[in-house]
Amino acid sequence: MPRAKRDLVRANFYLQPNVVKGLRILAALKATTVSDLVRQALRQYVLDEMTKEKKHDADPAGIGLGAGSAGTAASDFSADN
Repeated sequence: MPRAKRDLVRANFYLQPNVVKGLRILAALKATTVSDLVRQALRQYVLDEMTKEKKHDADPAGIGLGAGSAGTAASDFSADN
């Protein structure tokens, strides 16, 4: 099911042509969009990095990544979303 646009914030990025080509190929193979692949990758990166930082006193819950936080649930950052 596609996400409602109200759940998203527009961001523009410059990427190397070979990265875009790879994303287009992967999107076609997975029957999804380049945008969805980028969202999935960035979501996972943020979760991984915040989890690492938590070991060094950063608080992922402060930006909605921790369980029970007032922001976005950690499950919203899983690869399934």
